Amino acid sequence: MARRTAIGIQDFGKLLKHNCFYVDKTLFIKEWWENMDDVTLITRPRRFGKTLTMSMLEHFFSVNYKEFSKALLSGDKEFMNDYLNEIAEETFSSFDTGAKPSEFKQPENFYHGFTLGLIAGLRNVYHITSNRESGYGRYDVVMEPVGRDADDGIILEFKVRDAKKEDSLQETADAALRQIIEKKYAAALMAKGMEPQRIRIYGIAFQGKHILLDGGNLNNAKFKEKL
Repeated sequence: MARRTAIGIQDFGKLLKHNCFYVDKTLFIKEWWENMDDVTLITRPRRFGKTLTMSMLEHFFSVNYKEFSKALLSGDKEFMNDYLNEIAEETFSSFDTGAKPSEFKQPENFYHGFTLGLIAGLRNVYHITSNRESGYGRYDVVMEPVGRDADDGIILEFKVRDAKKEDSLQETADAALRQIIEKKYAAALMAKGMEPQRIRIYGIAFQGKHILLDGGNLNNAKFKEKL
């Protein structure tokens, strides 16, 4: 079905449902999250898109992500994969996700913001940081448990499949996991006294509306051999 330009629609959900063109501002979610502001003042003229941006935020955070959060906490990869692909099929636009890694990383940023939305409900039990330096690089997301004796630390790395380098989403997920290990992203958690056996790492591979999550315990010998 051909895309339509809907000038008068200010409901983000309707734009997705009716496959309409819109100016992608999903990166705002990531920027807003990382600023960690208590109050955000948006000063823009009339018809600049404030209402639609607020609708986007409401749509993004109103989806019930509790089931995904439970699966992440328990390490249920099968459920997480099923859930991610179901949400992607229902809500992603090919305009958002792109077909391949772009020069300016818009698809990566979209997926990054999407995943931050999934784990937003865990902010009361995890200190969630994004795009910070650790080891030899900058990780995508690190989740440090507030009660460090209760939960595992979790590291997430996102990659959009590059068809020139990777034959499958599994290869892309493996590349994300290798990056976590080789660049020692776990250093931030280990510096605070968290043992490797209590750190889980996940590589999340994306291609359009298709997603593959893989990973496990950082201290798993078989897991390391695979990479």
